[in-house]
Amino acid sequence: MSFFDSLHPAVSLIFFLGVIFCAAFFINPVITLSALLGGLIFLCILKGRRAFFKDFVFILILILFSAALNPLFSAEGSTVILILFGRPYTLESLLYGIQAGAMIGAVLCWFKCLSECFGSEKYLYLFSKALPKFSLILTIVFRYIPLIKEHIGKLRKAQKALGVKDNSLKNKLTLSMRIFGSAVVYSLESAVETGNSMKARGFGAANRTSYSLFRFSLRDAVFSGVFFGLAIFSAMGFAFKGIEFEYYPNLGGISADTLSVFSYLSFFVLCLMPAICEIKENLKWRYLRLRV
Repeated sequence: MSFFDSLHPAVSLIFFLGVIFCAAFFINPVITLSALLGGLIFLCILKGRRAFFKDFVFILILILFSAALNPLFSAEGSTVILILFGRPYTLESLLYGIQAGAMIGAVLCWFKCLSECFGSEKYLYLFSKALPKFSLILTIVFRYIPLIKEHIGKLRKAQKALGVKDNSLKNKLTLSMRIFGSAVVYSLESAVETGNSMKARGFGAANRTSYSLFRFSLRDAVFSGVFFGLAIFSAMGFAFKGIEFEYYPNLGGISADTLSVFSYLSFFVLCLMPAICEIKENLKWRYLRLRV
């Protein structure tokens, strides 16, 4: 059981959205690196090493691609490395490309963590009263995407077991179209079954009641207190311009005053909170198993 499975959905969602917001809009190498490292460590704990390695390679390729591509479109900066296609290839543009790629990678990483920790039932719990139609559509989408992917995987295995060859372009296209058609039919049948099931369960009837297992507990209060405390300390550096960083026209320096360092440390600890909580939870379960 994951630590975030036991947290209140509102607390989990606020935490993830807060970290994603900071990773997306704070243009600072220390902030971006903290968000990326925290997200990668947490993702490794959640998905395991093998699945994590694929995500890590994708993020690394994304950073390298952004670093190589940005100077070709942006000639800003004063430090010219070389002239390529008649345009200056500057150091500032190269580093900003790395920054942009790392920011996108950090955001994707935290969204993956959010999808792992936040099931459809939590979205339904949070938004079913205020936005019932939206929450229902969101829940159905989150359910059907992995369901259809799993079904497509089964179809591919079945075709291979039947001896269908995909060694040429024509065979690959034929196989893909056949699998796609079967997946569309399956999704339509599932949609009809879901509609009939919802109708039989009384969806749309007036004065319906709902039941939820989620309750705001002491653990939620402690986690929220630590999170908001670290968030306030991190925001102080931004409010007093202690974590500002400039790439153009010249590279700025990373502030090393007390406020800036305190803000950096606060945000880094904030990004490590999920990993620390998960490790603590895993150690607790291992200890309890050893005692049994």
